[in-house]
Amino acid sequence: MPLTQALSPELCAKIVQWSSSKRSDLAALCLTSKAFQREAEVKLYANLNFSITTQAHMACRTLIAQDRLASLVKLFWFNQDNRRTPTILGPAFWEVIHGALTKMRNLENLLLFDHGYSNTWIFDPTQIQFQLVEAKLRFAWDMNVARFLESQKRLRVFHLYDQMEEIGAEINPARLPPLNVLDAALMIGIQFLSCPLTHLQLVLDNDILPSLSLEILAGLAPLSKTLRSLNLLEVHEIMSTKALEIVANCCPLLRHIGHFPLPIENRHEFHASLLRLHYLRSIELDVTRWVPQPILTSQRALAAEIKTFCPTIRAVAFWMGTTRFKWTYSGEAWSQRTDTHQHPQYTFVWTSA
Repeated sequence: MPLTQALSPELCAKIVQWSSSKRSDLAALCLTSKAFQREAEVKLYANLNFSITTQAHMACRTLIAQDRLASLVKLFWFNQDNRRTPTILGPAFWEVIHGALTKMRNLENLLLFDHGYSNTWIFDPTQIQFQLVEAKLRFAWDMNVARFLESQKRLRVFHLYDQMEEIGAEINPARLPPLNVLDAALMIGIQFLSCPLTHLQLVLDNDILPSLSLEILAGLAPLSKTLRSLNLLEVHEIMSTKALEIVANCCPLLRHIGHFPLPIENRHEFHASLLRLHYLRSIELDVTRWVPQPILTSQRALAAEIKTFCPTIRAVAFWMGTTRFKWTYSGEAWSQRTDTHQHPQYTFVWTSA
């Protein structure tokens, strides 16, 4: 009797569980025997992550053809290789993606980027069976996406990278998903403020008057008891101090805030707002426009200044363009680390606060 036939399904499952996670090794196990194939396929298809279009296309065709394999997928990510200029993919590709989405009934985590911002039709909720826990989408915000979100009753984490040309839809307030983490443009994000949000990142629109943006930020008040982390991107320097004042008044329990331009001078009002944030542990500040930009010794002095007015602070980050200088306070001393080629929207420091 072949050895694999003598092994119980439970033992085969244990062997696969402790085997290599390399896709080539799992594929080899699938060819060993039917017993190993069943168990290895569970691990092989649970997480599908693609950056090459042809590979994603082939995988989706397989899922469309085999319901059993499609039911194994828990995570599906597709984002074209960012090292090259993304190609605008045609309707045939998105037809295949749509077909796969209708088959992956147990999907929980979805990352999908459409650099053409023209294929939201693939999210037709009448054809989708899965209930996501996390979604990261680069699609236009329109009624297709809004209706899709209304159907996702388990969704906890949502990132939407929109072109921000216009707000094309409004979600039904009575059908909001129970989000805890949201990353979106300001005018989209305000539609979700009745969700039990704990972590929030909003991208402000430079076409909106600063006074209107400040008025909108005052709407964060309903989140005062739940919000623990707030990241505001594209904050104009003329509104930074007032924005921090509004945030400190609305959400005094915050543990992380960013991405505020630090005033070059007359920082007493900025400091006054910090005094009201008794639980703040980390802050991210933009000093890109400073002339001259602060060198490391100056940064350390600024970090100490921030801590003077907010004693609970343990981490201060200074941004200069795409470079992030992080200062960490531990054991009554500051340590420093520099990260280059960063983008504030994609660092996700705010999600771990």
